[in-house]
Amino acid sequence: MRVSSILLKQSFLSSATALVRILMSFFTNKILAVALGPASFAMVAQFQNLMMAAHAGGSLALQNGWVSLTAQYKENEDQRLGLWRSGLVLSAVGMLVVALLLLVASFTGIFEFLFPTVAPVMLRIALLLAIPGMISMVFISIAQSVANGFSAFKLWAAISMVASVVQGFWVIAFVLWKSEFVFIALSTQSILALIASLFLFTNKKLHWQVLRVHSVGFLEWKKFAWMGIIPMILSPIILTSTRSILGESLGWHAAGLWQGAFRISDFFSVIFSSVLGVLLLPKLSKFKNETAFFKTLWSGLGFVLLIAFGLIALMIAVREPIVQFVLSEKFISIENKLPIQWVGDFFRCGSWCLGLGLIVKQAAKTFLALEIFSQGLFLALCYIGISFVGISAPFWAYAIENAVSFTLILFITMRNHFLWKKYH
Repeated sequence: MRVSSILLKQSFLSSATALVRILMSFFTNKILAVALGPASFAMVAQFQNLMMAAHAGGSLALQNGWVSLTAQYKENEDQRLGLWRSGLVLSAVGMLVVALLLLVASFTGIFEFLFPTVAPVMLRIALLLAIPGMISMVFISIAQSVANGFSAFKLWAAISMVASVVQGFWVIAFVLWKSEFVFIALSTQSILALIASLFLFTNKKLHWQVLRVHSVGFLEWKKFAWMGIIPMILSPIILTSTRSILGESLGWHAAGLWQGAFRISDFFSVIFSSVLGVLLLPKLSKFKNETAFFKTLWSGLGFVLLIAFGLIALMIAVREPIVQFVLSEKFISIENKLPIQWVGDFFRCGSWCLGLGLIVKQAAKTFLALEIFSQGLFLALCYIGISFVGISAPFWAYAIENAVSFTLILFITMRNHFLWKKYH
């Protein structure tokens, strides 16, 4: 009975958090789409991907490591604090390197070619402000991950929802005031969100002991870092490259149209990434028995695919109203291409679920090989396909890439189930 009560509580909090994130993301992107139009919408996405890459580099993409290692050493405080200290040291190095890169980029203008319609002065100011913004993003993600690893779901949900609401309203306020300052809003939104999140810790026990213990387990972070940082940096690079290819070949209006479709996929992704990260990752991390591990993993996959199929079928039936509601009439021309995109989302959800199994088992080589292959396949299909099918290329590339990737990771997981190989 207690297990069912905890699971129900987890499900409610993760669903509520996902709902808040979706609503705030919807309101923000709706205003951006209406106020800016497709071409400027593409520029915003370029900068958001740049911030994503900065966050990945600053945090070394250790979020899954913070969740998994906190869950594993929940009852061993000395070991856990030593691991936390080593994680903070690694993140501090990452933040310093990224801060220096952003500083150089601001003064040299090396990223200006990615933003042909943005004033250089505005871009340089935004890159400078991105330094404290990146640092704030890193600390918010660490706080969320530790709360998740401790199964402190109320705290995790509160941090996540407060951060989403503050960031969303900050960007909306800037766009409604002066849309030219949208990059400054994107750079600084996490600073305000971190300040708001700190109030949640007023009555919480802060583990300042982490500052006095010795760092341990640097090697335990290694595979989490590689499995996180390569996808988190590779993904925004691939998306930025895709938009640039579309912008140069078909115009930035076309690039913005595809970005609108991809943003709808992002809303869909939030639901499953939130649920899987909160419900499945900590649970899988605790299993030492292979039978229990795979039973939970397969059950999770079946549930995810069933829910994804139902949602996508519903979305396809009402896709035109979805485009008008989520974006605006300026994006209506993508309506007939959305079913192709959403087929890719279906397979992507399954890949995420099985990918958590590889993360927990720290199957770094397999995970990274699949990620690099997947991203490379998408970019290659886009580049080749634009000459043949025009703006439809990224839609088909997304669907094919995710279908192939899901087939590969399903085969690998089935092989590991029956042959059970310990990863190194």
